[in-house]
Amino acid sequence: MHKNTKLYLLAIIIIYTIYLPVTQRVDISIGIVVLGSIGILEIVNLIKPLHNKNIFRYILFVLVMTFPISYSNDFTQGLLYLVKNILSILFIAVGIKLSQKRNIDCVLSSIMIVSVPLMVVNVFFAFNNTVEMNFVNTKFAKILIAPTSLVNVYGSNITDINKAGTIFPNTNNASVFFSLLYAIGLIQWGKTKKCSYIVLSLICGAAVLSTGCRTGILVLLFDIMMLFYIKNRNIVNKIIYFNIRY
Repeated sequence: MHKNTKLYLLAIIIIYTIYLPVTQRVDISIGIVVLGSIGILEIVNLIKPLHNKNIFRYILFVLVMTFPISYSNDFTQGLLYLVKNILSILFIAVGIKLSQKRNIDCVLSSIMIVSVPLMVVNVFFAFNNTVEMNFVNTKFAKILIAPTSLVNVYGSNITDINKAGTIFPNTNNASVFFSLLYAIGLIQWGKTKKCSYIVLSLICGAAVLSTGCRTGILVLLFDIMMLFYIKNRNIVNKIIYFNIRY
């Protein structure tokens, strides 16, 4: 078995999320269950020696939050945010465990690679909005998209013929995710100089554009500008200094 097989499987579970309906209003993601379980197993090892101060501080922060929630006007919403923060602790624990046992570059690369089919499909949907709407109405979509979110899909921007979101209930969410992958690709290319990361970055960039989200496109341009600045820092600084001086 390839040494990164488990990493690819974890990335697939997280990205290609499968939802299990618990009640009519609550759906649980298998990705959250897997990450949460790993986090619970690891959190004791991280806290016991108190070597990781960030985890300890985050737990303290969540404990402090529990007191004002009892006085909140919307107790249910406050409790929901508390649960999300507790999950964040577990996910941080998973990240720390991965960083201790594996090179972070392997983790980032695996996330990018398993996301390629998703990005390609998103670009395809951008040119075939009818196909995307047909996909949203399939039983398979109910597995990948939270059923409670599917109810609101027809009121979101996914119905726009110029936008696509695949398994995301909103194209803005898709844009944020693809933008992060694009940034990862540029960083990895800068570190390794491998052409494969340029190809992956181009696919990510196309996926961002296919969402039709203006914020995502601005982030895309910002990433390109930052990469240019990092690669040509001395030249840019000299130009700025010259303009300021004269």
